[in-house]
Amino acid sequence: MLTDKTDFVETWLAESPSGIGSFDMLEYNIHDLIHNGFVPATVNELKKIELNTMIYYWYEQDSKIILGAEFEKKPQGLLVRILGKNPKWKQRKPFASDLYMAVLQDQKRSIRIFSDKQLSDEGFKFWQRLLQRGFKISVYDSALPGQSLKTFDSPEEMNQYFKIDDTNFERYQYVLSSDSQVLGETRNHFNNRRYRELAGLMRGARLPGSLINFPFRFQLPAPHPLFETGMDD
Repeated sequence: MLTDKTDFVETWLAESPSGIGSFDMLEYNIHDLIHNGFVPATVNELKKIELNTMIYYWYEQDSKIILGAEFEKKPQGLLVRILGKNPKWKQRKPFASDLYMAVLQDQKRSIRIFSDKQLSDEGFKFWQRLLQRGFKISVYDSALPGQSLKTFDSPEEMNQYFKIDDTNFERYQYVLSSDSQVLGETRNHFNNRRYRELAGLMRGARLPGSLINFPFRFQLPAPHPLFETGMDD
């Protein structure tokens, strides 16, 4: 239980390196790896270099990087650290949704996006493309993730969680999953977290202030037998 708790925090609650990341940085990192002997693999029309703790995916044309991302490996998923696109290809295919779909098909693990600033230059069309292709999109409030995870059925449901350059929306974290099975495994991690949160609330913990106006509705269930035994995680 302690390992699962630590893995959850490391994967879903680690803070974003605010202000870090650009196409220039991404391009430099990839070229530096190749210069030092790493040979890119080709997966789903993407180039890929996988390290012990990081994975790089990118599209290229004539040996020039068009669009790419740096992912950090975490116990329960992948974190987007850098998403960058060559300025010459702005508003042109391939889009970030194409990249994420290809990565999800290769990894079969959920991807965490820290905020909608990391999504793409597509804006709301990003979600529409993913949902239309059958991918699963979820959102949670980092203040109380176990009780707030919600998976969307349509882009319209997401309107209240999508607003660029509004600090009130920074608490929302986004989860992309390739299919129901991958999403199911991710939800299992959040369910375990939920039991811990409810146990803490039942011991008299105060509800975080950021949830006062939180749009999700949840009801505290009866205590789970695990917590009636006095066991700690």
